[in-house]
Amino acid sequence: MPISITGLFAPSGGAGSFDLYDPADIVPGDEDDVLTIVGGVATWAPGGAGPQGPQGATGPQGPQGSTGGTGPQGSQGATGGTGPQGSQGATGGTGPQGSQGATGAAGPQGSQGGEGSQGSQGSQGSQGATGSQGSQGSQGATGATGGTGPQGSQGATGSQGSQGSQGATGPQGSQGAQGSQGSQGATGAQGSQGAQGATGGTDRALFFIIDGGGAAITTGIKGDLWIPFACTLTGWRLLADTSGAIKIDVWKDAEGNFPPTDADTITNGHEPAIAASGVYAEDDDIVDWVGEAIAAESTLRFNVDSCTSITRCTLAFKITVP
Repeated sequence: MPISITGLFAPSGGAGSFDLYDPADIVPGDEDDVLTIVGGVATWAPGGAGPQGPQGATGPQGPQGSTGGTGPQGSQGATGGTGPQGSQGATGGTGPQGSQGATGAAGPQGSQGGEGSQGSQGSQGSQGATGSQGSQGSQGATGATGGTGPQGSQGATGSQGSQGSQGATGPQGSQGAQGSQGSQGATGAQGSQGAQGATGGTDRALFFIIDGGGAAITTGIKGDLWIPFACTLTGWRLLADTSGAIKIDVWKDAEGNFPPTDADTITNGHEPAIAASGVYAEDDDIVDWVGEAIAAESTLRFNVDSCTSITRCTLAFKITVP
């Protein structure tokens, strides 16, 4: 029977020699000749170009050679014309993706192991300590009193013993409940009306205006004020039209002695006054004056002792009318 041997003819030994390889070792891409031996006669035919094998790994870089000496500079050649741009090569097609291998079937679940035997019972623990004694139970109810026995015959009267000492006073008993309220007594007669109290005084005000006519107020007597009713001065206010200073003295006398003079002053050295650069002043305690009680039909006279810058000023008195 003819024997057919197919292998690769690889002239590794030079011209006229060949090597045999197992067909299983043939790698796609080898460009070798195919040798066929049939019935003891060897024939060979050149094989077609197989696909290209994979690229081998890059070998290590060799050592750098020594630098040669610098040659003389040549003359500059003429600039050549720019050649035409070459056409771009075609992009190779992407090879098909290999199919994914099938997932292997899951293995069967193992059988459940048998239940283990129950362990032996543990030994009994030692006895616990004795608990503390419980509290004593409540006392039982007193039994019923037995019936009274028959009265014995009366014995002879013994001699009277000496009187015993007086016992201690017992605790005070609780207070008895309050008795019900008695009926209301008759209404008593109405008492007589009390005497009417004195009428209190009424607060009023008196005003006196001093005007310089647009100029600063000058010193001297500025006018009189007639008071037809009795009253008492209790305080004063000074109100100026512009900042400055002023001092005003007040004179008082009865109508029959008109006009009042400087000797009739009632301010006792405490004249109403506005300090420098002020526009307002007040005093609600003028007990240091003399003659602040004004009789009916009296006259008050106003004298400016000093003034700076103020052109118009109002002197107001607080008074009490009985």
